[in-house]
Amino acid sequence: MLAFEKALSLDSLYTSAYERMASIYVDLAQPDTAIALCIRALKLDESYLPSYQTLGNAYLAKNDFESAARISRVGISIGRRLARNLFRAPVYDLADLYNCLGLAYSGLGRSEEAIQKYDSASSWVPNWVTPWMNKAKAYEAIHEWSLAERAYRAATNLTPGEPEPWRKLGQVCTKAGKYFDAVEAYRGAIGADSLDLDVHIELARLHLFLEEYEKAESVYIAASTLYPEHAGLYYWTGLVHFKRRSYSLALDFFQQALRRNEDYAEVHNSLGEVYELQGRMTEASKAFEKAATCDSTFALPWRNLGSLCLKDGRESEAIAHYRRAAMLGDESAKSFLRLRGIK
Repeated sequence: MLAFEKALSLDSLYTSAYERMASIYVDLAQPDTAIALCIRALKLDESYLPSYQTLGNAYLAKNDFESAARISRVGISIGRRLARNLFRAPVYDLADLYNCLGLAYSGLGRSEEAIQKYDSASSWVPNWVTPWMNKAKAYEAIHEWSLAERAYRAATNLTPGEPEPWRKLGQVCTKAGKYFDAVEAYRGAIGADSLDLDVHIELARLHLFLEEYEKAESVYIAASTLYPEHAGLYYWTGLVHFKRRSYSLALDFFQQALRRNEDYAEVHNSLGEVYELQGRMTEASKAFEKAATCDSTFALPWRNLGSLCLKDGRESEAIAHYRRAAMLGDESAKSFLRLRGIK
């Protein structure tokens, strides 16, 4: 910013400096200042295409999609005229403007028109990954999973070393029910960035969904070697063993999670569920109570406390706990109360 201000102090008619300062203000979430600077730049040179693109981005930052679309169309019109009159067409500027127009149409819910504009952006700069990613998201918005998958695959081909296209490909393949393709996509994301914790978590959850417990555990264990203080990784590994009914191993991993976060409500609740299955009712009750204390908005431990009270013949206490769970949105607790005629 200081460098651009210095440039303007030397030449107050320096169009590019105004536009570059405006782009910084967009990044700083100050779109109104960016808009004023872009308007100043366009008064100096109405054919300077980057000013239209940055102005469009500033309107996008304000969710003013109509204005973003309008200014992008003006820039495209000028850019196409320049392309006819110049020996070298402003291909990158036009690609930026078409992409901006696509984002504006996406914001307006006009997904099919947005896709057309992303295609136009790609036609000007075929190896630019951004419009392919945006086109894939637009296809997702209209639930065209196979077309979204195709666009994300194109993005992975353009930038095989970037994890985000692979991760999005995994997500859309999951939505389409193509689970093994999703697994391969997540593995591609990990290959691109082995430190991406979110991808490890999504891959492990997919293995859990497929009941591939050993694979899920191996992914969590690999992630925990990268992030040894992440309590969730130990908790989720414990859940894998819980599903396999390996309760002693589950307890061990739950305790490891609590050593990293002693107020982890979900872990205390899961401990209680294991204790209940083992017939250790007093310990189960204490664990559920601790879970509810750690997170007052967590409904499940209240329902579990209600279930323990029912088993012990303390129905009035059970109803009180089920009421609390129902107030926190637990549907099973609501059903329990309705069956007993309790509103």
